[in-house]
Amino acid sequence: MKPYLVEQPTLAFLIEWGGLVLVLALVFSPFFLLRLKRFKPTRWRHVLGAYAFSVFVFLLIEALGSFLDGWLNENTINSGWLTTPLVNITMKEWVFLYIFWPLTTIYSAHILYSELNLKRAVASIFLSLVLYIVLGLTFLYVFFINLAKLSNYL
Repeated sequence: MKPYLVEQPTLAFLIEWGGLVLVLALVFSPFFLLRLKRFKPTRWRHVLGAYAFSVFVFLLIEALGSFLDGWLNENTINSGWLTTPLVNITMKEWVFLYIFWPLTTIYSAHILYSELNLKRAVASIFLSLVLYIVLGLTFLYVFFINLAKLSNYL
């Protein structure tokens, strides 16, 4: 590999959106796997396992992205054009996860019960709202921690 990278905006666009689609597919794949016949009848432990595995995949992808960003900055010259799409993937991933992760409670309830009555629908919407609040507070916490780290560099 060359010690320098030539700036390629078209490739950066493809890396950004292709990477985002790949990351979201990997993070949400445990919920799609619940539809397989192997998990029929679907139980709560399957749903909780899907959430746990989804969080594990998310943390693994974040760690890999952080490692790749650091490696690019240390080992290549003119890698800023490639670092920018990686950061954009992370930011867009957090926004999409904030929007769609809580909606997986409704999807999981639909898979578990196949027919949603009013009580189950209200319970899944309530869990979804709780998950929105928890994720929102988590994202704000991470945002302010990173902002504090950034202020140390200024």
